[in-house]
Amino acid sequence: MPSIKFSHAYPKLRAAEPTKTGTLLDVLNVRLEDLSPAFLEYDTTHQDGRYDLPKKGEYMLLLFAGPGGIFPTLRRRTPEKERYYRSCVGEAFEVALP
Repeated sequence: MPSIKFSHAYPKLRAAEPTKTGTLLDVLNVRLEDLSPAFLEYDTTHQDGRYDLPKKGEYMLLLFAGPGGIFPTLRRRTPEKERYYRSCVGEAFEVALP
């Protein structure tokens, strides 16, 4: 099973409980500057503060479905990463927390 790693315990990841898994539903190409401040706040807030993202840039919005609901995550977009995640749509991932 592939895994996706997170550097902090984000509230959004409660949707991966109790199994710490999520199925990749979609890969959406986004520009950070086009995302709402409310979404960025939701996506980057963790128990110790916020994960700092650049003000702009090409990213992928990965949508996962866990046992407790849907959760997103943003990842920097590169051709290699995009190919990898697109090839994994529909697969279950282990959600790796610190």
